[in-house]
Amino acid sequence: MNKHILLASYVFPPYPDIGSRRWAKFAKYLARDGFNVHVVAARNPFKEQSLWTADIKHENIYLHYLPHCYPKILMSQRKFIWQKIIARILICLLRMLVKGIIFDYAIFWQKPLEKKVISLIKTYGIKNIIVTGPPFRVPYYVTRLKTKFPGLDIISDLRDIWLNGRVYCLDGLSGKVLEYEAGMEDYAVRNSSYLTFPDENITFDFRNRYSAVKSADKFITLTHAYDADNYIFDIPLTAEPGKKQIELVFGGSIPMKDIEPIIIPLFECLSLLKQDMPQLYGRLSFKFYVRQYWFFTLAKKYGLEAISICSPVPEKEYFHIIRRMDFFMIFLPDHLKDYRTTKFPEYLPLKKPIVVFSNPGKTSQYVIENKIGSSFTPGNYYNNMIQMVKEYDAGRAVFNPDFNYERFSYSSVTKDLESLFRFE
Repeated sequence: MNKHILLASYVFPPYPDIGSRRWAKFAKYLARDGFNVHVVAARNPFKEQSLWTADIKHENIYLHYLPHCYPKILMSQRKFIWQKIIARILICLLRMLVKGIIFDYAIFWQKPLEKKVISLIKTYGIKNIIVTGPPFRVPYYVTRLKTKFPGLDIISDLRDIWLNGRVYCLDGLSGKVLEYEAGMEDYAVRNSSYLTFPDENITFDFRNRYSAVKSADKFITLTHAYDADNYIFDIPLTAEPGKKQIELVFGGSIPMKDIEPIIIPLFECLSLLKQDMPQLYGRLSFKFYVRQYWFFTLAKKYGLEAISICSPVPEKEYFHIIRRMDFFMIFLPDHLKDYRTTKFPEYLPLKKPIVVFSNPGKTSQYVIENKIGSSFTPGNYYNNMIQMVKEYDAGRAVFNPDFNYERFSYSSVTKDLESLFRFE
């Protein structure tokens, strides 16, 4: 059996993007299962390195990096006036030269990608290709190769909904931009053997919009997962009798778009608790392992001692640190309140209550129904916080011991992925 497969992913370690995590993990577990994984990815244009680079160090993973082919100044925060001027000029030029969304980093990646993928197909007799987006043009580019290689089986993995513009912090797509993007999506969908999604809501969206596609079975949820390698299960926690401090933690990237109505009420709630109930406030500790400058600025504005911002650390170290915390936090703006993001499965093996900060949605409902945490709603943070402390002191703030979290492991979900491969 030819167990060579190809993965085309614009973002992949050492590229420091949260989107690179999903397929770095899948590549690792596929390699462990004996597959030769050829990865075609964009070269990292930043000094910053991915937290998941160690995951891709395996003798069965072969890395092929291509130039990123996108103006670097548009990929980074622009602090100086000269940077903003150049960026505006480039944006104007791209609007004249490029059809569709100009903020898709893969707009100039088609030719180098096709050349490398064709070479690998011919060299290794590859029949199975996985292609992931965003950037969303990459699945379109790869599925076009079926005109040259009709026998290819292509799995297109879409981590977000293509046509709502949220990935690019756009309020929506309209006119010619929407029409062009919709055409690329339609082509990719119809020429993929399978389409996989990390959340059932995205699966439902595509299945509903493409109901005329012959096989509804081609739309599959391949859920976000946790990597068991990151958890040290055989080291018992040191008991802390009479512990008064209540520690809540978050690590990763807080969604930026429309998050203010979820985050700002938390700062306001803590400010009010500090004034009204100083003893209770003094027991609370919120730790954020984030790099986001906007969040640092916001926290500094409120000047709350209960909030600490820590530099992100490698996953294994991070999970070893937070296993001593009392609660794990998830923040979901309204457009994500029904989605179980990457944070959700990562918390599960630690068996600590998850606190979902959001308006009522499917995620908070899932957490409550399965008795694995609680829901904090923006208009009720103050009361939620007081109730959380009461539950903690009464010993009722616990994670449901009967909840089966192992189905969310990468070792398990990778088996679901492997079932989609076809070999002659």
